[in-house]
Amino acid sequence: MRVCLQPRPNDGLGTMKLISEKLGEIHYQEDEVIVFPEGLLGFPQERRYVFVNHREESPFKWLQCLDDPSLSFVVINPLLVKPDYRIEVDKKDLAVLKDVTAAQIAIWTLVSFSPDTPEESSTNLVGPLAINHGTRLGKQLVLDPEKYDLRYPISRKND
Repeated sequence: MRVCLQPRPNDGLGTMKLISEKLGEIHYQEDEVIVFPEGLLGFPQERRYVFVNHREESPFKWLQCLDDPSLSFVVINPLLVKPDYRIEVDKKDLAVLKDVTAAQIAIWTLVSFSPDTPEESSTNLVGPLAINHGTRLGKQLVLDPEKYDLRYPISRKND
């Protein structure tokens, strides 16, 4: 007996839902999940994340943990803050990302907000997140703190 299968429009079965403590209800697709096999610094067991837009027109995104709904980070493309930001790492340090080419790797940095004094908000240029968008794998790098700022002010103009 033969069966004829016909593709159907997306009926929402592939959409998953998470209730985030900070962001509320989040809907995402499995192919949007980024896995950090080694976790992030301080969070080695929390490995699965998705990007969530902060607000339209905002340079910030949320990196929401799927393993712990209470855990989320604000991230930014560091070039928006420091246009001359460049990092060099050994290719072996990126092995966990698999099939690494520079074109597939996106770099994001974690943001620390100071609600009472927003001008003191900063981004961590020492611990950037490298994400291979082809494999959906990520790794937090640890760079030389003598070369990069741990708390680079977001409001600072390019030096």
